[in-house]
Amino acid sequence: SASNSNSKYFRSNWTNTLTFDTQINNNHNLKVLIGHEEIYRKVEGWGAVRSGLSDPFYSSYQGGFTNIVPAANVQAENGLLSFFSTVNYDFKKKYLFSFNFRRDGLSALAAGNKWGNFGGGSLGWNISEEAFFQNSGLSSVVNNLKLRGSYGVVGNSSLDDYASLSQYNSGTYSGFPTLYFGQAGNSGLKWETSKKIDLGFSAGLLDNRFTVEASYYQNNIDGLI
Repeated sequence: SASNSNSKYFRSNWTNTLTFDTQINNNHNLKVLIGHEEIYRKVEGWGAVRSGLSDPFYSSYQGGFTNIVPAANVQAENGLLSFFSTVNYDFKKKYLFSFNFRRDGLSALAAGNKWGNFGGGSLGWNISEEAFFQNSGLSSVVNNLKLRGSYGVVGNSSLDDYASLSQYNSGTYSGFPTLYFGQAGNSGLKWETSKKIDLGFSAGLLDNRFTVEASYYQNNIDGLI
């Protein structure tokens, strides 16, 4: 047998961001980012397999073969459209705050469920920057101590291009064209979300010769696909 196939892949990624960064009275640090992103992917491919040599001399696809069967044929495309924002703030590098929000639209999901809203936030406290800590005897051993906590909701976009649609595939049987059921669709397919909690602390000992870090992490998945 011999085969011949050709595939073409196209992917584009267009991202635009606008950032505002400022410091007020040398104490307040604020950074705001807003953005937009479009990701598009398209795949096209065709091919065939020939079998049943008419002469053992032939070893190329263009040779004499009695049978030909389509193979490696594909047509697919998907898109992701996103709008996002992030706000970071700290006061004297002691108290840290971060918030992010995004709205994503995914073509693979069912009509009416393509858009999802996701976001999260985090808090941090650099205890080692506090005067009471620096004036304590503990600061001679622990030079860096930070508490942190975060919560966020993210979406899963790792889906087949037409995951929500019922599909039929084509082929041949004894030389006759055929159609057969290839995929059961889901008209209610929506975003799978992960709700993540992360709590912990980090410490540096003896001028950061040693570091210690402990975390508690929890991930709850909703709408598992």
